[in-house]
Amino acid sequence: MNNYDETKKNLQDKIPRNFENIAMHEFGKYDINSNGYIEGNELFSLLKDMAVFFGFDPNEVETNESLRKSLLSEIDVNNDKKVTYKEFKVYYLIKYSKEHFIE
Repeated sequence: MNNYDETKKNLQDKIPRNFENIAMHEFGKYDINSNGYIEGNELFSLLKDMAVFFGFDPNEVETNESLRKSLLSEIDVNNDKKVTYKEFKVYYLIKYSKEHFIE
């Protein structure tokens, strides 16, 4: 087994079985209109939380376009200016892992 496979298995062993439900619940906090996308004004809330996660002042999201674009590029894989659940789940897995497993 190579390092990637070992790391993947160790992480899978630590992620709770109900992670999908947890991630979907968190996605719903941002997807206010329940249309399956975090977009428009909904994005500001997510980007502010991402700013905190990455060590930035969340208030800068409103005034710093460069920061907004940078944060959005971290999560919006297809660059359509909206975040799907699938895109969100990747970010949330990293966030969840850091909060629960990484010191």
